[in-house]
Amino acid sequence: MRLLDRLRRPKAVPVADARLGELLFHRSDEVMRPSIERESVWEFRVGMWLDHVLGPGMTFLNVGANVGYFAVWAGQIVGESGRVHALEPDPDNFSLLTRNLEAAGMSSFVFAHQRAAGRRTEPMELFCSPENPGDHRVYLDGDREQVSHTVQCWQIDEAVGAGWLDMPSLDVVLVDAQGWDHQVLQGMAAVIDSERPVIVCELMAEVNRGTGERPADILTYWQERNYRVGVLDMGAAPGQLPAAEILRVLDHPTVPYLNLELWPQEKEFLPGAIPSNGFSRPEPLAGSRGSRSWLTSDRGDIVVRGGRGDELRVTFGLAPPPGFDASVTIGETERIIGETTHFEHRIRIGAEGYERLPFSSASPGRHIGADPRPLRCAVLSPVAERIS
Repeated sequence: MRLLDRLRRPKAVPVADARLGELLFHRSDEVMRPSIERESVWEFRVGMWLDHVLGPGMTFLNVGANVGYFAVWAGQIVGESGRVHALEPDPDNFSLLTRNLEAAGMSSFVFAHQRAAGRRTEPMELFCSPENPGDHRVYLDGDREQVSHTVQCWQIDEAVGAGWLDMPSLDVVLVDAQGWDHQVLQGMAAVIDSERPVIVCELMAEVNRGTGERPADILTYWQERNYRVGVLDMGAAPGQLPAAEILRVLDHPTVPYLNLELWPQEKEFLPGAIPSNGFSRPEPLAGSRGSRSWLTSDRGDIVVRGGRGDELRVTFGLAPPPGFDASVTIGETERIIGETTHFEHRIRIGAEGYERLPFSSASPGRHIGADPRPLRCAVLSPVAERIS
């Protein structure tokens, strides 16, 4: 590699992620990098959603891929028989994206494209955040520094039709375009109508200022295209919350955005269970090779999602740290466990489309090393299934 090319590379540091291993992040990143260093994972609800909806051989589209975090996550799931397309317009982000894919050995089936996406194929100005490389935006925000550069934007429908984007099928879409998400999805309306993928995208309160769109109109748009709308952050199953309730939550001053979960009406919604409040730091657990474990403090809950009236069987493993006994309470069940224990609960889903299974653990007077919190336990791979 020439010296000039090496000097042009963004300043990067390796960060150890509990799920993905070592990834490169910008040294200047004051949001995503320190969060992973602290919690060992980034937006674990989105990651567990990918675990839930993706499978081997599927095709995944990630618009706003940043340095490739969820592109690598998806690549681990779909494998060499599948395909991932990751779009990232910023040259520094794109450089780290390609390096992370190469290090993960995924370059043959996870394809990186240095492009933005929107309603039209055209050059655009990308306005950059100096402290958060994941918060670059393609519209002007008066509260931000106005550093920008020109990037190329694809209309996905045109890119597929012209063969620039080799995507004969599409199963799952994740868009993280900082308020530009709806513009991206409108630019791939033909692909969506043809392939009917499952989608997660952001709905931001500031979208009115940035793009001139009303959140209420965006919700109506998806309902008119026969998509059920849910809110991943709340655990609410698609189609269960009325639009007015989604907008009420979005209007709260402490909620800058919501992750919408969009399911085609004709596709059966997959029930699922996702650790929610209180859970963080996924870590490998001794004796649980291949399982995903999510640690909690002294209390939290598992969100169980499904269709209204569904009776579901929820199963998961629960384990205290090696050498510790724990008193655990799950729902109304209390038990003392000293090793990995499997639990099963039956839950009927109410009108909101989800129920919460509360969880707490304790071991009076005993802590793990210097950790002052009550005993933490790990919840392994929760699964929800309909009872036939």
